[in-house]
Amino acid sequence: MKKHTILFLMIVVYIMGIGGYGYYSYIKTKQNIMEGIDKELKSSASAIPSILGDGYHNNVIDKNSRTEKEDINSAKKLTKYVNLIRVKYLYSFIKIDDNIRFSSSSFTKREWDDKEITQFFDLYKNATSTLKESFEKEKIMFEESSDKWGTFRSIFIPFKSNNGETYIVGADIEISDIHDLLQTELLNSVLTGLFFLSLIIPIIMLYIRAMEKEKVNLERIIEDKTKELKDINYDLKKLSKQLSKYLSPQLYNSIFTGKQEVKIEAKRKKLTIFFSDIKNFTKTTEHMEPEDLTTILNSYLNEMSLIALKYEATIDKFIGDAIVIFFGDPETKGTKEDAIACVSMGIEMKNRMEELRDKWLNNGISHPFEIRIGINTGYCTVGNFGSDSKLDYTIIGSHVNLASRLESNARVNEVLISEETYLLIKDKISCSKRDSIRVKGFEQPIQTYEISDNYYKKNIFKENLDGFNLSINFDTLDKDKNRVIEVLETTIAKLKD
Repeated sequence: MKKHTILFLMIVVYIMGIGGYGYYSYIKTKQNIMEGIDKELKSSASAIPSILGDGYHNNVIDKNSRTEKEDINSAKKLTKYVNLIRVKYLYSFIKIDDNIRFSSSSFTKREWDDKEITQFFDLYKNATSTLKESFEKEKIMFEESSDKWGTFRSIFIPFKSNNGETYIVGADIEISDIHDLLQTELLNSVLTGLFFLSLIIPIIMLYIRAMEKEKVNLERIIEDKTKELKDINYDLKKLSKQLSKYLSPQLYNSIFTGKQEVKIEAKRKKLTIFFSDIKNFTKTTEHMEPEDLTTILNSYLNEMSLIALKYEATIDKFIGDAIVIFFGDPETKGTKEDAIACVSMGIEMKNRMEELRDKWLNNGISHPFEIRIGINTGYCTVGNFGSDSKLDYTIIGSHVNLASRLESNARVNEVLISEETYLLIKDKISCSKRDSIRVKGFEQPIQTYEISDNYYKKNIFKENLDGFNLSINFDTLDKDKNRVIEVLETTIAKLKD
């Protein structure tokens, strides 16, 4: 770039700097001066009640009139105070019968000589909307206005008299005084700005040149890093989505939010453990094609997983056709609530299996799956087990084994639970007492309970056999009861023949 071009740019920057700094100085100076003026107005007006005395406005309002002597005395007090400060006028207003009147005011020497004080016996005909609003809203208000006494910036501050009536105190300062302050401060700011700008412009030019070079380098680096981070972020999202399928949602969230570290550690917690498997799975599926078996097994596991996720369970693992689930870690709602949620989940899984069996029968699968469920509550060791290179988040302990034994002792389509679980859910879920069983690791026999049919079937009877399907909803039976009886009698007669 040619030297005269650089010089031209420096001059432009110089002029723009002066203009910008001057404008900024004007705005800031005006703001500071106006804040100071408004503070002075507020301070001066707020002194009026103490200058005139606490009972002054109360007496004026009660008497509804004043003598000239009273007005002169109040005016003298305010005028004496005004002569000590920059404010031009101090005054106060009262409101009688919705009419705004002066109750006091300071005066200049000319106004004393012209005896203009007598005008304040009349209504204040020049009351502005701002003054009226201050009365109505009892709010501090500022305004700039002109009248025969001059152009002023004014403040109106509401106060309460001793009898609870609102009166307004006010103060005026001449706009010309404000302008004088602004001009003086602005001139000082501009002169200071010109001096410093003349010193720093060469430095600014050198700095800008260096910054432009650095900016180009930074933009190139940022562009490269941004692209690199986008690629990494995409790969991480893809990997994270894939990993989430190998972990329960609770474990996945606790790891990826940093709540849980991925390291070998375990802890003792009271959990409710769930085991389920398909009865005679091998025999049931030995005549099925591998593709059909894969489809129906994955469909079953998917349906059961959706129900488990609905109840916020931690899915431990799938072992072929078996499912291991537990409640109470990494998140828990309390031992009792965890147990109720686990049993409710088991009931819903059993009910869903009945619906799936009907569906599979209609699709030509003659031996649909039938499941058994075992549930136990007790202290287990839960955490990460394995090596530094391969970890498994799971549970171990005798109570885990007990849940597995309960499942193997359950009848087809039955939810069998231990007494520990029963004591936690009995107030919410109906159960029937079953036989005790002996389990390795427990000296005493384990009392078992099964979930009563009337809990999850409510008032519905359903039976499916080869060549025979029967479903009765007793809640809606009244309407067609006679027809149902007729059908059953006909069916029984045909079976006897």
